[in-house]
Amino acid sequence: MSHKLPYTICRNGVYYYNRRVPKCAIAGFGKEVVRHRLACDSDEAKELGEHLTTRLDEIWSARTVRPISVEKLLQDSKPVTLDLLEALDLYLTSR
Repeated sequence: MSHKLPYTICRNGVYYYNRRVPKCAIAGFGKEVVRHRLACDSDEAKELGEHLTTRLDEIWSARTVRPISVEKLLQDSKPVTLDLLEALDLYLTSR
C-alpha cells in the first residue's frame, strides 16, 4: 500500500517515523537517525508525523541543539483526558 506521509514508512500496517538528523545537529542531538513507532491508523500517524516534523525542524534550526526525547514530543501532541479536579489542579498550578 502506497502512502504519502513524509518521513514515514508503513510495515505490516504500522506506521513508523524515520528521519535522518541533519549534520549540523548530530553533535548536540547525539543520533544520526530518528526512528519511532507512530500508530496503526493512517490518520493518527499523519497527525503525529506532521507534529513531530514541525517540532524537529524548530529544534534543529536553533543555534544550540540539545538532545530531546522523541517519546516526549509525541506525548505532547496527544490530547489528554482529565476529570474536573485534575483540570482544576492543572489550571491552578499553571497560574
